[in-house]
Amino acid sequence: MTISAMIYGWLILFTNMSFAKCMVIFKKPFSYEEKTDRPIIGVLTQETDGHVTKFGTQYVAASYVKFIESAGGRMVPILYPFISAFDNGDVFPIWAECLGFELVSMLAAKRDLSSGIVDRKFFTKVDAQNISLPLHIPKDYKNAALWEHAPSNIVDYLGRNSVTYHNHRFAITPQTYRKTKHLQDFFKVVSTSKDRKGVEFISNMEGKRYPIYLFHWHPSKAQYELRTDLDIKHSFRLILAAQYLADFFIRQVHTTIPKGVLWTPCMEHPCQNGATCLPLYERDEYTCVCVPEYTGKYCENYHIEFRSRNTNRAVVSPGWTGYATKGVKRERIYYERPFAFLSSMRVHVTPPSS
Repeated sequence: MTISAMIYGWLILFTNMSFAKCMVIFKKPFSYEEKTDRPIIGVLTQETDGHVTKFGTQYVAASYVKFIESAGGRMVPILYPFISAFDNGDVFPIWAECLGFELVSMLAAKRDLSSGIVDRKFFTKVDAQNISLPLHIPKDYKNAALWEHAPSNIVDYLGRNSVTYHNHRFAITPQTYRKTKHLQDFFKVVSTSKDRKGVEFISNMEGKRYPIYLFHWHPSKAQYELRTDLDIKHSFRLILAAQYLADFFIRQVHTTIPKGVLWTPCMEHPCQNGATCLPLYERDEYTCVCVPEYTGKYCENYHIEFRSRNTNRAVVSPGWTGYATKGVKRERIYYERPFAFLSSMRVHVTPPSS
């Protein structure tokens, strides 16, 4: 056997072994139906500085793009105003990393963006530049979408080894998170780390209602950045962990988005009569916020309280049901004929079903 043949054979063997290990990257088997073969992942852009500004004002690191493409996805750059798009039903997964973590956190917390990371009431200075750290992942990590399908050996590896690459001077501490209501309402913490001096800060958060995933560390660098001047680890298990995260993202898109359409629980417009549909992604459900005068799960019921003014009379149409109150007395009424009431009475009514 020639040397080239030996090398080729070794590569084939290694590839087969890697493939076998990659196939158990999810705890559950790959037995799902693909609903799209063109998954799109939005990546929040960063502002350029220094010599890079000659190429434009915003950029996305190449390693981020390759990270998404490694799992079969396509990346699209996302600028700041994405929350309004989500509220309008145009929903897509977003991965915000490092400075993206900081920016999206400020948006969710309704902080003044002009202050940036100098907002000392929100960000804490940490010693976490160019360092690989372990993650502290909560014991109930299965309740987080990010870790729900992660094999225990990946979770254990990330928690026991200093392998997640951080490169930031500021962070959000758990104490700040607990004091910031808007941030708590929008995100939940799914991992933390400690810097060189033992200061704990948040490493990962995920949206409670929206498919937004925040990373203050860099999963893709293990695969795509081989610089010797940076404390980036490249172990095989770390690469599998990074691939799990990339596959997690794309798997969400594969399994939930109809071909050619961005999926949301509100896609079929279930709310009626001008109501606003709010998606609840964690439960694949939604809730309808009704306009005044409508009630019910879908805001399908018309319900109005009549109160006449002064001594004028008001009339309720025949066939409506409800109840009338006068003082402390409450009486249910079926309106078989027009019903008039005076100022001392309130009437709550619902029209007959069509």
